[in-house]
Amino acid sequence: MNLWPTSAGRGERLVVDELYQQILGVAFGDDRVYHERLQILHTVLCAESRINESVLADLSNTDQDTVKTVVDSLHAVLFVSSKDNCVYWYHASFPDFVFTQVQAKFRISLYPNYPTHEINVFCDTSVHHAVLAHQCFSIMQKWLHFNMCDLSSSYIFDSDVPNLSDQTHKKLTPTLRYASRHWARHLLQAAPAENDTNDLLLFLNNFMCDKLLFWIEAMNLMDAILECSPSLKDAEDWLKRVRNSLFVMKWNYLNIIPGNATARPAGVLGRCCKFLNFFCRHSCHKVNSTFIHFSIGYMASTFTSLETLETSVCFYSINFTAERYYHSTIADDNYQYTDHVHCIV
Repeated sequence: MNLWPTSAGRGERLVVDELYQQILGVAFGDDRVYHERLQILHTVLCAESRINESVLADLSNTDQDTVKTVVDSLHAVLFVSSKDNCVYWYHASFPDFVFTQVQAKFRISLYPNYPTHEINVFCDTSVHHAVLAHQCFSIMQKWLHFNMCDLSSSYIFDSDVPNLSDQTHKKLTPTLRYASRHWARHLLQAAPAENDTNDLLLFLNNFMCDKLLFWIEAMNLMDAILECSPSLKDAEDWLKRVRNSLFVMKWNYLNIIPGNATARPAGVLGRCCKFLNFFCRHSCHKVNSTFIHFSIGYMASTFTSLETLETSVCFYSINFTAERYYHSTIADDNYQYTDHVHCIV
């Protein structure tokens, strides 16, 4: 099919821009599938790591056949690697083109002497990162749960659990792995919430209240526990931007302990980072992943210092066997963290 770019200033544009316009004109010329295809393209370009078509479908909230059709239609700029089955682009100039509004919005004629058709493939990265953060939260909300790999006891080190690696790969799908490892990076790059009812603000609050411990457990099973603290720091940085945007401190869920109207100087995010920084000094295979289920709310209400671990801290550890569950409370002024990490699990 011959395409004829007709927008002004053709002689001043780079040849590669005209090439991209021709390719995208074919792929996005049908208004009936325009939005669905655009969502998939933007997800490919904004993903924090290369992803396969299955993960791409889940993040784009569509089916894998549709993703394959879109990727195939963009074969001149995208390809699926035979090494890892992930979707890549051929040249760095392609994302630059899509991320630049003046280039990504153009008019083109699909045939000689045909009326021109406006094509807009521009990706506002802050908007799409918000979409991806939303999708990651939804995925984690649906799939994260206690005892992700159905361990029979919390008294056995992960390194001593037979076939734990196989169980981890079975229970933690590539989509859940992506969401768990990259939700915070997408959140950080999203525009700050403009009001108290913003979806991302609500998702973040629900995640901290309901899924945080399950997320840490999953990250430990993926040998990615060292990424937890930086991820929470990214979330905290986004929340600071929200505060600056709203000019108010209300609805600061992560700095106000439930049932306590007084905001503490360091939020739960900061306290979690501090604990995780300590926790990560120990090899992740020398713990049982379910040990991580300590009570964040109770810890946050007593963890008054973000700078030191000298203050007495009480938290709950969930210990269990195949027969029963029970909770144990440990105060760090009477017990050594190291002993707890290596022995109480």
